[in-house]
Amino acid sequence: NYSTSLFDFDYGEALVYDPGHAVNYPTGAYIGFPTLPSGFEGSVVLSANAPVAAISEIANFNHGTVGGGGTASARYQGMSDAMVDTKLQFPTIKNNYSNHTTTLYVQAAGAAANVTVKFNMNDGNSYSQTQAIDKNEMFVFDPTAAGVPSTNCGYDSNVSRCFGSAEITSSTGPIAANVVEHPHQGAPAGYALSTRAQTPTDQDTKLYHPAVKNEFWNRMTAGATIMNVGTKDALVKITLTVTNVDSASTAHVGDIYTDTDIIKPGKSLLFSKWLDNLGGMPSGTFAAAVIESIPDATHTPQPLVGATNDKKDLANVIGGGITLYAGFADSSKTDTLAAPIIRELMGDITGGITVQNVGTAPDKLTFKYYEYGTGKVYVFETVNTLAVGEAINTNRISKEANNVKFKIVSGFTSFSELKNSEFSLIVKSQGGQPIIGMASENSLTDSLDMRNYEAFNFTP
Repeated sequence: NYSTSLFDFDYGEALVYDPGHAVNYPTGAYIGFPTLPSGFEGSVVLSANAPVAAISEIANFNHGTVGGGGTASARYQGMSDAMVDTKLQFPTIKNNYSNHTTTLYVQAAGAAANVTVKFNMNDGNSYSQTQAIDKNEMFVFDPTAAGVPSTNCGYDSNVSRCFGSAEITSSTGPIAANVVEHPHQGAPAGYALSTRAQTPTDQDTKLYHPAVKNEFWNRMTAGATIMNVGTKDALVKITLTVTNVDSASTAHVGDIYTDTDIIKPGKSLLFSKWLDNLGGMPSGTFAAAVIESIPDATHTPQPLVGATNDKKDLANVIGGGITLYAGFADSSKTDTLAAPIIRELMGDITGGITVQNVGTAPDKLTFKYYEYGTGKVYVFETVNTLAVGEAINTNRISKEANNVKFKIVSGFTSFSELKNSEFSLIVKSQGGQPIIGMASENSLTDSLDMRNYEAFNFTP
């Protein structure tokens, strides 16, 4: 335990610990831990007298006085008490599958934990690793250390011995975990992707994956890996609603494609253009997916968890830019979202939030952007209602004209005022329809990896 510090901030605002940025708290948003040594790798515990949301970023690019000369970057959600458990799952594990490997970081959440990770690979074999972890500390689980093969992986993920899923269990205290996917070999890494492991509250018979792509603009691809965490075979249906098309696509916005497959208990399956199981959705198409475990004469609905790898070819990033997000459980949707960090056209970096209406009726959205360290709040709303299943994105919001896509409500007079700033934000549907969201950032010159994280659903 190197440092314990106390900080104050108001509703909607954010504070940032960034080892590459000068500390400017309390006049600014950047905090520091003066006793934390250089080279530290470990875990952190945050506590507050009110609910908070947090995200973490891992990166190896040069940033201030830190960095390793790479281009990799990834973000994942900080885990609240509701996101820890004695049993966690993750649907996508790789060990040198197409030179991608997944590493798991497991933290004992508030009490010592005796943790076992079971890697269930898609050739039918399983491998385990067990470790005792002291209170609030972290241990790194590596599939190779558990005996998972890393050669002769093949090219079909659904039967590969190097591709599978993981079950993480503690026989004592609760645990939190995040996963990091990275190159199996090569340094510095060109890309990294991360998300948190999923708890029983993240399981559902119905999941939302808002971004599935088939060669969109010939450089973007995204599938959905689904794990059956039930006790019986699951008949799983993917329904893809087209939200965008490029100039070469034969699809139209609003077109629907479906496919089905059976997933055995504890196993995972990838829906992807590579495996031709997207219901015939053509190249050049971007869709939102609803994935359900459905009943028939021989199957009953089973709980599922899911994750999506989203890849974009980037000229200046070895391996391309890749992000990862967890599927959104139908039971966790709310009418309000929180996102702790969004950058708007800051140098080479810009970002935004994509919000999707997953309710049953059209609705408008209100956005509140809280600028870091200034106390300013920029409030705006959608001009039009979002139809059921429709999504809207705020990337490059500073270039928007008022009353076209978004309308200014209060706190500013021109969207251009948001340029070159960092924000935390709250999004709320005006009529109470449930929404989900994904916050993302990218390099304007394609010189850094992409990064994203799932927005936090909450009830104020």
